Amino acid sequence: MHLIAERGELYAHIYENTLLGLERDLFWNLQIDCENVAWEGEEWVCSLAIDWMTWPVRRWQDIAGMGQSHLRKPELVEASVYLLGAHHQVDLRTVQFDFEAADGLVCSIEGTARLALNEVDRSIKVAIRSSVVFAGIVVVPGNLSPKPDSPEAAGEMVAPFLALDGFRSPRLDGWRYLIEPDD
Repeated sequence: MHLIAERGELYAHIYENTLLGLERDLFWNLQIDCENVAWEGEEWVCSLAIDWMTWPVRRWQDIAGMGQSHLRKPELVEASVYLLGAHHQVDLRTVQFDFEAADGLVCSIEGTARLALNEVDRSIKVAIRSSVVFAGIVVVPGNLSPKPDSPEAAGEMVAPFLALDGFRSPRLDGWRYLIEPDD
Protein backbone atom coordinates (compact mmCIF):
# COMPACT_ATOMS: atom_id res chain seq x y z
CA MET A 1 0.00 0.00 0.00
CA HIS A 2 1.37 3.39 -0.98
CA LEU A 3 0.09 6.66 0.51
CA ILE A 4 0.07 9.64 -1.85
CA ALA A 5 -0.08 13.12 -0.32
CA GLU A 6 -2.55 15.66 -1.68
CA ARG A 7 -1.85 18.57 0.66
CA GLY A 8 -0.43 19.26 4.08
CA GLU A 9 -1.26 21.86 6.72
CA LEU A 10 0.84 22.86 9.71
CA TYR A 11 -0.43 24.96 12.60
CA ALA A 12 0.74 25.79 16.08
CA HIS A 13 -1.25 26.10 19.30
CA ILE A 14 -0.61 27.16 22.87
CA TYR A 15 -1.58 24.51 25.39
CA GLU A 16 -1.08 23.61 29.05
CA ASN A 17 -2.48 21.05 31.47
CA THR A 18 -1.36 21.61 35.04
CA LEU A 19 -3.17 18.46 36.26
CA LEU A 20 -0.91 16.37 34.00
CA GLY A 21 2.16 18.47 34.74
CA LEU A 22 2.31 19.79 31.18
CA GLU A 23 3.62 23.35 31.27
CA ARG A 24 2.42 25.95 28.80
CA ASP A 25 4.18 25.57 25.48
CA LEU A 26 3.77 26.05 21.75
CA PHE A 27 2.88 22.77 20.05
CA TRP A 28 2.91 22.10 16.30
CA ASN A 29 0.42 19.83 14.55
CA LEU A 30 0.69 18.52 11.00
CA GLN A 31 -2.19 17.12 8.96
CA ILE A 32 -1.57 15.59 5.52
CA ASP A 33 -4.57 14.65 3.43
CA CYS A 34 -3.83 11.73 1.12
CA GLU A 35 -5.48 10.28 -1.94
CA ASN A 36 -8.16 7.72 -1.17
CA VAL A 37 -6.82 4.20 -0.67
CA ALA A 38 -8.33 1.10 -2.27
CA TRP A 39 -8.74 -1.74 0.22
CA GLU A 40 -10.58 -4.97 -0.54
CA GLY A 41 -12.64 -3.39 -3.30
CA GLU A 42 -13.56 -0.21 -1.40
CA GLU A 43 -12.17 3.33 -1.46
CA TRP A 44 -11.17 4.73 1.93
CA VAL A 45 -10.42 8.29 3.00
CA CYS A 46 -6.84 8.53 4.23
CA SER A 47 -4.79 11.13 6.11
CA LEU A 48 -1.71 11.32 8.29
CA ALA A 49 -1.46 13.40 11.47
CA ILE A 50 1.48 14.23 13.71
CA ASP A 51 0.61 16.15 16.88
CA TRP A 52 2.37 17.65 19.89
CA MET A 53 5.67 18.52 18.18
CA THR A 54 7.81 21.14 19.94
CA TRP A 55 10.60 22.89 18.05
CA PRO A 56 13.34 25.27 19.25
CA VAL A 57 12.32 28.06 16.87
CA ARG A 58 11.33 31.71 17.32
CA ARG A 59 10.00 32.21 13.77
CA TRP A 60 7.67 29.79 12.03
CA GLN A 61 9.87 29.88 8.91
CA ASP A 62 12.66 28.29 10.97
CA ILE A 63 10.71 25.01 10.93
CA ALA A 64 12.55 24.44 7.63
CA GLY A 65 15.57 22.33 8.54
CA MET A 66 13.91 20.88 11.65
CA GLY A 67 13.78 17.12 12.00
CA GLN A 68 12.93 14.51 14.57
CA SER A 69 16.29 14.96 16.31
CA HIS A 70 15.44 18.64 16.97
CA LEU A 71 12.24 17.97 18.91
CA ARG A 72 12.40 19.43 22.42
CA LYS A 73 9.85 16.96 23.84
CA PRO A 74 9.88 13.90 21.56
CA GLU A 75 8.06 11.78 24.13
CA LEU A 76 4.88 13.82 23.57
CA VAL A 77 4.67 13.34 19.80
CA GLU A 78 1.71 11.30 18.57
CA ALA A 79 1.41 10.15 14.96
CA SER A 80 -1.45 8.31 13.30
CA VAL A 81 -2.80 7.40 9.93
CA TYR A 82 -6.54 7.61 9.37
CA LEU A 83 -7.60 4.68 7.22
CA LEU A 84 -10.43 2.13 7.18
CA GLY A 85 -12.54 4.58 9.17
CA ALA A 86 -10.19 4.66 12.18
CA HIS A 87 -6.93 6.14 13.47
CA HIS A 88 -3.94 3.80 13.62
CA GLN A 89 -0.72 4.62 15.48
CA VAL A 90 2.38 5.31 13.44
CA ASP A 91 5.84 4.59 14.85
CA LEU A 92 7.90 7.39 13.34
CA ARG A 93 11.42 6.86 12.05
CA THR A 94 11.83 10.18 10.27
CA VAL A 95 10.14 13.57 10.27
CA GLN A 96 11.96 16.27 8.33
CA PHE A 97 10.85 19.76 7.27
CA ASP A 98 12.70 21.57 4.49
CA PHE A 99 12.21 24.56 2.23
CA GLU A 100 12.36 24.10 -1.52
CA ALA A 101 12.15 26.93 -4.04
CA ALA A 102 9.53 25.16 -6.15
CA ASP A 103 7.26 23.83 -3.39
CA GLY A 104 7.92 26.03 -0.35
CA LEU A 105 7.78 24.18 2.98
CA VAL A 106 7.82 20.39 2.53
CA CYS A 107 7.73 17.54 5.01
CA SER A 108 9.12 14.03 4.60
CA ILE A 109 7.85 11.30 6.92
CA GLU A 110 8.78 7.65 7.31
CA GLY A 111 7.47 5.12 9.76
CA THR A 112 5.33 2.06 10.26
CA ALA A 113 1.60 1.99 10.91
CA ARG A 114 -0.13 -0.96 12.51
CA LEU A 115 -3.60 -1.41 11.10
CA ALA A 116 -5.60 -3.18 13.78
CA LEU A 117 -9.33 -3.17 13.15
CA ASN A 118 -11.80 -6.05 13.32
CA GLU A 119 -10.09 -8.82 11.39
CA VAL A 120 -7.34 -6.62 9.95
CA ASP A 121 -3.99 -6.81 11.74
CA ARG A 122 -1.23 -5.71 9.44
CA SER A 123 1.76 -3.38 9.49
CA ILE A 124 2.31 -1.01 6.59
CA LYS A 125 5.28 1.19 5.79
CA VAL A 126 4.56 4.89 5.67
CA ALA A 127 6.78 6.99 3.41
CA ILE A 128 5.29 10.29 2.35
CA ARG A 129 6.47 13.67 1.17
CA SER A 130 4.13 16.63 1.03
CA SER A 131 4.16 20.34 0.47
CA VAL A 132 2.87 22.04 3.61
CA VAL A 133 0.93 25.26 4.11
CA PHE A 134 1.39 27.07 7.42
CA ALA A 135 -2.11 27.95 8.65
CA GLY A 136 -1.09 30.01 11.69
CA ILE A 137 -1.47 29.82 15.45
CA VAL A 138 -4.54 28.84 17.46
CA VAL A 139 -5.16 30.03 21.02
CA VAL A 140 -8.08 28.34 22.79
CA PRO A 141 -8.94 30.22 26.01
CA GLY A 142 -10.32 27.04 27.62
CA ASN A 143 -6.86 25.43 27.36
CA LEU A 144 -5.14 28.14 29.41
CA SER A 145 -5.14 29.70 32.83
CA PRO A 146 -5.51 32.59 33.05
CA LYS A 147 -7.67 32.63 29.95
CA PRO A 148 -6.96 35.30 27.35
CA ASP A 149 -9.98 37.59 27.15
CA SER A 150 -9.03 39.66 24.10
CA PRO A 151 -7.14 39.27 20.82
CA GLU A 152 -4.29 41.30 22.33
CA ALA A 153 -4.07 38.95 25.34
CA ALA A 154 -3.99 35.94 22.97
CA GLY A 155 -1.04 37.50 21.13
CA GLU A 156 0.73 38.14 24.44
CA MET A 157 0.44 34.42 25.29
CA VAL A 158 2.13 33.45 22.00
CA ALA A 159 4.91 36.08 22.13
CA PRO A 160 7.18 34.21 24.61
CA PHE A 161 7.27 31.24 22.21
CA LEU A 162 7.14 32.69 18.71
CA ALA A 163 7.88 36.10 17.21
CA LEU A 164 4.71 37.58 15.78
CA ASP A 165 6.32 39.74 13.05
CA GLY A 166 4.78 38.73 9.74
CA PHE A 167 1.44 37.81 11.31
CA ARG A 168 -1.92 39.56 11.11
CA SER A 169 -3.43 40.80 14.34
CA PRO A 170 -5.09 38.05 16.39
CA ARG A 171 -8.82 37.70 15.77
CA LEU A 172 -11.62 35.93 17.58
CA ASP A 173 -13.00 32.99 15.57
CA GLY A 174 -15.88 31.52 17.58
CA TRP A 175 -14.34 29.79 20.62
CA ARG A 176 -10.71 30.46 19.71
CA TYR A 177 -8.31 33.16 18.62
CA LEU A 178 -6.51 32.82 15.28
CA ILE A 179 -3.20 34.42 14.45
CA GLU A 180 -2.63 34.01 10.72
CA PRO A 181 0.53 34.69 8.75
CA ASP A 182 0.61 37.61 6.32
CA ASP A 183 0.33 36.43 2.74
